[in-house]
Amino acid sequence: KAGGRPLVILCIATVILLIAQNIVGILLAARVGAHPFYGLLVGSISFVGGPGTAAAWAREAQTAGLANAPEIAVGAATLAVVVGAIVSGPVTGWLINRWKLRGTPGPSPATWVAPTRAVSTWSTVAAMAALGLGVDLKAISKVGPRVITTVTGSLCLLIVLSLSLIHLLHIS
Repeated sequence: KAGGRPLVILCIATVILLIAQNIVGILLAARVGAHPFYGLLVGSISFVGGPGTAAAWAREAQTAGLANAPEIAVGAATLAVVVGAIVSGPVTGWLINRWKLRGTPGPSPATWVAPTRAVSTWSTVAAMAALGLGVDLKAISKVGPRVITTVTGSLCLLIVLSLSLIHLLHIS
């Protein structure tokens, strides 16, 4: 009851976007002749579930015969984390400015926020580097051009859509 109508709207929008991600992924995979499960791996499995969920489902896909599913899934999840980090800052800033949101006046009651900012930044960089190092480039090269094209195409589409939204909404 505390979330009310806005929470219900958010949940419905989330489910619709999850379904849309999977449909786009499957269609792109079908377009280039790749197995549809690769489309799911580069869809909501990696973009919403993150690297852990992607790795878990990739093992299932690998067991089912998609030999290079782990590399594709973790690569897509890594890109999702990076794109999410790049897009979330400008979008949050735009929403704050758009709705004229302001915090409480005076110094932040959380004195630990400023010192942890650098630690957070470097921890994120280290995590992204570790995920990148975990991707086996030889294995990715073995999946063939169809899968590589599907993954690259869907990721490029996501980046273009994100940057277009940032431009159209005049987010700085």
